[in-house]
Amino acid sequence: MGKYLRLLINMNKLIIIGNGFDKAHSLPTSYLDFLDSFWKDVKNKYQTTSYQKLIYLNPKYEGVFDYGKINSYDDFKTNLSKYAKEYSLECINWPGISCKDKANNVDIFKFKNSFFRDICSTASIKKWVDVEDEYYKELTLIPTQKANRRFSVSELNEEFEQIKSLLNHHLLENVKNKYDLTSSQTTNNDWRKIYEFFKPHSIFNNKNIEREFTNKTDIDEIKAFFLEEKGDTKTYLPKHSYILNFNYTNTPISYIKSIKNIYSNNIHGVIDESNPSINFGYGDEMDENYSLIENLNDNEYLKNFKSFQYLQNESYKNALNYIDSQKFQVYIMGHSCGLSDRTLLKTIFEHENCRSIKVFYHEEIKDGKIVDDYTNIIQNISRHFTDKPAMRKKIVNKSYCEPLPQGVRFPEKENTD
Repeated sequence: MGKYLRLLINMNKLIIIGNGFDKAHSLPTSYLDFLDSFWKDVKNKYQTTSYQKLIYLNPKYEGVFDYGKINSYDDFKTNLSKYAKEYSLECINWPGISCKDKANNVDIFKFKNSFFRDICSTASIKKWVDVEDEYYKELTLIPTQKANRRFSVSELNEEFEQIKSLLNHHLLENVKNKYDLTSSQTTNNDWRKIYEFFKPHSIFNNKNIEREFTNKTDIDEIKAFFLEEKGDTKTYLPKHSYILNFNYTNTPISYIKSIKNIYSNNIHGVIDESNPSINFGYGDEMDENYSLIENLNDNEYLKNFKSFQYLQNESYKNALNYIDSQKFQVYIMGHSCGLSDRTLLKTIFEHENCRSIKVFYHEEIKDGKIVDDYTNIIQNISRHFTDKPAMRKKIVNKSYCEPLPQGVRFPEKENTD
């Protein structure tokens, strides 16, 4: 048994967390939560500085709020349309609704931020990755638009920055300042399940772990290690879990405070009232249009590429040091693995130390049937691989994967308005 222990390289665990993890905890952090929150608050906030950067609503026409409760952009459009019809005003529905009192030559409502108008008006934009994709699409169009272009690159970046600032404020107000994310929820079975997922690999929290690997050496080492672990705890070799949190919230904190040998890296930054600096943009340097943008010799085009934002602190370097240090298995928890994070995900997935990728998929009931997004996630993962046979070896088949529990609820903080 001793020879196996000498050969054994710790099988660490790299846990990749995305927005679906926050949603599994019923936190309002999704793009649609952000968008709905904006329109729910429009009546009370449309004259604030942050709102006035994105929209204009003439205060003389506040009657638009008298036509029903506003919980979404569609509700606002409905109210505005009813209001315009009753008072014979002119509304234009595409792209993005606007409204004008032509008789008096006065604007009633219009978008001042064109990018925000576009993402509000595009039904296919439902996730943050879709917003990042839309930004990149607009960015690549600018060099070809010439004199007829809708944006200059600096204008697009300024409008994108306004949305980032509003997102930071939304997460502060509706998540960080509202919920106690440190609560352990010890009476909740789903909390305990996720807690076990976070713990370093052990025979006690994953009895069939060797079935999640295809490399024979890995399998033999895992079997030998667990036999030794059961037989004599004194020979235990420490393994580690490492959380790579792509969210701007710190949702994992309640799980990790009582686990040994676990580290957390908020790779995209965290929401902060005094110094908002979140890494939100695009991260696919493999795209064929990227080299065209790079060759424009204008750094404004590269302002919101994640690879350059990663170099502003040590988070990216720390992540690389971890994956370089030992063999590891990847857990995907709530991350869509879309192309906007391709720079980092490709580095992780194709690394020689990455031996297995296990997906914790989202499961729900639609039209009386149980459906999940396992296939969608692994299809997204495949786009980060040049070596497709390696991809098929590393991805754990669905029979050994499981849905991410959805039943954890954090309590609201006391004295919250």
